Amino acid sequence: MGEPLLAPARRILKERAMRVPAESVKIVMAELGSDVGLVGAGALSYYNH
Repeated sequence: MGEPLLAPARRILKERAMRVPAESVKIVMAELGSDVGLVGAGALSYYNH
C-alpha cells in the first residue's frame, strides 16, 4: 500500500513511543520484494512447528 499505510504508522509511533526509541526507528517500505511477507510467514510457520 505504500505511503497510505506508512504515514499513519509513523504518526502513531511519534504519538505513543518514548522520544529516544522513536527517534532511532525508521518505518520504510520493505526492500525484499512484495512476497517478503509470505516468505516470513512461511519461515515462522516452519521454525515454530
